[in-house]
Amino acid sequence: MRLARLRKADLATPIVALFCDGAYYDVAELEARWFARRPPLGGDFFERVVSRRASGLRELYDRLFLGDRPTEARIVAGEYLPLPPTAVDRCSLFQFGPVDEAPEEPRASVGNSRALVGDGSPAVFGGGGPAACEIGLAVVLAEDMSFATPQEAQEAVLGFGLVVDWHRGPRKAEAAERGLGLATHFGPDLVVRDRGTALVAEAMLTVDVGGQQREVVSAVCAFEPSEALSYLSQRCALRAGDVVGLGAMMALEGLSFGEPVDVSCKVSTWRTRQRLRAWAACGAPPANWRRTGGGPEV
Repeated sequence: MRLARLRKADLATPIVALFCDGAYYDVAELEARWFARRPPLGGDFFERVVSRRASGLRELYDRLFLGDRPTEARIVAGEYLPLPPTAVDRCSLFQFGPVDEAPEEPRASVGNSRALVGDGSPAVFGGGGPAACEIGLAVVLAEDMSFATPQEAQEAVLGFGLVVDWHRGPRKAEAAERGLGLATHFGPDLVVRDRGTALVAEAMLTVDVGGQQREVVSAVCAFEPSEALSYLSQRCALRAGDVVGLGAMMALEGLSFGEPVDVSCKVSTWRTRQRLRAWAACGAPPANWRRTGGGPEV
């Protein structure tokens, strides 16, 4: 089951949508049509998806999958903006180190969750030099975690998405280089996992840059995901809705601003292939942050 967070052109607040056979369907419209007598569950992503663990949405998806697809609930292509499938205002972002590094224990850093962007939107950040990015999988948590065992960490994971983490110049060697001005693509949807199933640890990634296929990689996480999440929970408190990157599986360097990076991902347990369209845009030059003349501020 794939969930999305979208902003429709005629609505001020984002909605929750289900993806089925190449189209999105508004969850609120489906519930109004099929379960009119139920009390409204709300469209807030955190409330509807994270805190309720997508309760009731599987039933809606199954009806869509079996062919019951009301036209009024379908969201027409071009009339919505894809957003990161998480509650950006209520989450933190963590990233594990690249998979080609072999430390004795996982190495994680804190990212900028406010700079998460959705499928097809630009990742805008300042600074010169060529753009570069790291590509991998990330999870969204459905429960708070502190000092969790690997089994508890596994059960706390709500679902998966693709992540493209942007930075400047050569590949990041130190976590401190993840400055607040950088941005991260996340999505395009959240692939909700079934309770009790193992976490995804490997993926087949295909990357096109500027319309030309660049790489095809079969990548495996550096550490077993549930063990890495358990390790992270021993060192900081994790909260429901947090996004945790499982480690960069592929790195691209020397990218031009505006050059599209199209990432396609296939995992054996997913029904469909995920595709995330990412690109970086260079923002305006930084303003002078120092006061000039006029004496001290009053």
